[in-house]
Amino acid sequence: MADEIQRLVLPILRDIQARLGRVEGRMIDLEPRMTAQEQHLGGLLTSLPASHDRIDDLTRRLERVERRLELAESV
Repeated sequence: MADEIQRLVLPILRDIQARLGRVEGRMIDLEPRMTAQEQHLGGLLTSLPASHDRIDDLTRRLERVERRLELAESV
């Protein structure tokens, strides 16, 4: 009886082991890609405030030009 159970269960366990090996391989492949994505996102988050500062500066300059040319609407 134990031999019959072993004969039935052993192929299933080998299949599970093979599948886990493939999953592990894929995880190992994904790890460097995730690290690269995290670094890229970190760079974007670092440069975002600088972009906002430049946009704010351009907005102030445009408002000043509009006032000097009397193009701004009176509020």
